Amino acid sequence: MAITIKTAPTTTRSDSTVCYMNAAYNNVYIDLQRQDTQITALASYSPLKFKLNVADASIFAVDATAYVEVLLDGILEFAGTYDILAVDAVNNFIVIDKAWYSTSGTVTGFANTSLRLQHKVFVKITVDAVISIAAAYHTDSAGVARVYLKSLLQKYFDNTLDADYTAVNKKLDGKDFEFYCSYKEEYYGYYTDLYHKLPAVWKAVKAVQQIGDDLRMVDYEIYYYGLGVYSTAKFLTAFVEPVYFENYPFAIGALFGPSTVNIDREVTYHDGSTTVTALDMAEADGVNTITLTSSVSSPHCWLALKVGTGDNEYINDYILNYIDDYYSTT
Repeated sequence: MAITIKTAPTTTRSDSTVCYMNAAYNNVYIDLQRQDTQITALASYSPLKFKLNVADASIFAVDATAYVEVLLDGILEFAGTYDILAVDAVNNFIVIDKAWYSTSGTVTGFANTSLRLQHKVFVKITVDAVISIAAAYHTDSAGVARVYLKSLLQKYFDNTLDADYTAVNKKLDGKDFEFYCSYKEEYYGYYTDLYHKLPAVWKAVKAVQQIGDDLRMVDYEIYYYGLGVYSTAKFLTAFVEPVYFENYPFAIGALFGPSTVNIDREVTYHDGSTTVTALDMAEADGVNTITLTSSVSSPHCWLALKVGTGDNEYINDYILNYIDDYYSTT
């Protein structure tokens, strides 16, 4: 009996790097796959049906059913719910009501028994050693439980606004964190208090994206490839026609992942003048609020971030894309 991750809250970039950051106020989810026993081999069985060698045949019974997924060389060969025609608990095989045909390749897969009624998965998340309450999710006919994490994640965020808009750059605490999930299985007649940790750590940021967008933050996180090469990214807040009000400060957020060099904020004004200030890199991961203060007196300006080694020695071009348009005073 095991649970595996079928769909993880990650996004893979076109360059094969992975973004683990999620917008927690969207419906972030993990698909967990129930796997009662592993399939190790295939053979024919009279009268020309599929015989499945399994790790544990004792969980099955004749006239019951099994949900089966069979892969050959890692590629799905067939899947479905089948009647069980024979069970051999000594030699660990079952026979399913599927017409035999010859196959080739390395066999993997799993089989779930219909005898485990009311099967469900309990999930907890852990952030900084603080464990959430458990939430229960029922598995469907294919053994998949879709685990929505939104309600669990939101409870960990600090809802106080600790930015007072007097500092030019401010690292916000409590607005992002890493988390991992633990699970246990239960079904009719079987209960346990033993939780198992899923083999992955993900990240959440206090943000929401528009419906239809990817719920992960792949377009918003700066990623360091090494050798002075970084990805481009967007600001957390974007406007079609961004506006700031004269003599009133406002903030715009930036999200950056692992980085070992300085990240600076550069503001370029309409008259061509430029100011550069360093962002707080005490904690590389997370949300940084970039504040433009009332000292910005020119009628237009635009904003970008640059990565460098300090002393204005930048490794490459701008890391964060420009804001969509000029900031104009009102």
